[in-house]
Amino acid sequence: VMQTIEVDGVELPSSIFRSARINLVSKNLRDSHAILLAVSVRVNPALTSIVLWGNHISDTGIRGLARALEHNLTVTELVVSWNRFGAVAMDGIAQMLSRNVALRKLVMYGNGVRDAGAKVFAGSLGLNRTLRDLILFSNEIGNAGAIDLAEGLLRNRGLRELGLGHNNIEDEGAKALFGAVKKNAQRGGATGKAARKRSVMSRITELAGGAANTESITKLSLGGNRITSDAMGALADMLRENPPLREINLASNLIDDRGAKLVAEALALPSAPQAAAAAGNDAGMAEEETAVPNLEVLDLGMNKISPAIREEIRTAWNERPAESLYLD
Repeated sequence: VMQTIEVDGVELPSSIFRSARINLVSKNLRDSHAILLAVSVRVNPALTSIVLWGNHISDTGIRGLARALEHNLTVTELVVSWNRFGAVAMDGIAQMLSRNVALRKLVMYGNGVRDAGAKVFAGSLGLNRTLRDLILFSNEIGNAGAIDLAEGLLRNRGLRELGLGHNNIEDEGAKALFGAVKKNAQRGGATGKAARKRSVMSRITELAGGAANTESITKLSLGGNRITSDAMGALADMLRENPPLREINLASNLIDDRGAKLVAEALALPSAPQAAAAAGNDAGMAEEETAVPNLEVLDLGMNKISPAIREEIRTAWNERPAESLYLD
């Protein structure tokens, strides 16, 4: 029989003080419970994952939990989606990230982060080198927050996945994010075959438990925002730099044929590094490369793209697997 302890009318498993994973989804947890879990963070050396999806934890509880994680060396995953905290809690989260060296995944769907919280949060990205996945879906983040996060990306060397789906981001915010990924790719200096080779080596190193490759974002999710074709020129410019980006989600936006055609052209043309190789009399290498070779998944579904332009994109997708291209 599982032993439990009762705190403010909620029964919690006593194993929270010794198990590797705390999984308390939709348990009606409040701030008092979050403070108790903060104690577990401090005293449980086996703890690696905390999942608190769908509770009633507010700013006070999240800040207490964040303080406990500042110098923690074991917790690698924190999921606090669909709670009741907002921008006020971002001070605590940002301070935690500026000091923590263990956390790899932070998921915060459906809270009230908004632009103010994103601004505070973005400041910590330049100080953190270990966070790999940051998921901020459904947080009412608009252009200002996206621009701040883009500026944070320029100072960051660890983040791989940035999830900003189902927010209020429009063209200016999207352009800033595409521009940050482009600049990081230019600064990284690894393109074409070299980038792919290093990407493969990075995956092998990560699987072996070693230090991860720190080039740039590899997965960017912007589905369900308010992005139009006006931002697709910036996306095309980014793609031509062949960043380490492997997956882009732009589903359910407001992109029409004009913008989709720019994407098709960027996918079909040789990337900037390939063109440079060809200009340097190394055309053989350029010809055997696929344009934008790092990109593996593209989702443009549920936009305003005509069948004719969809076919252009499919043709430009070239030898990549058809099932990794979403246009419907």
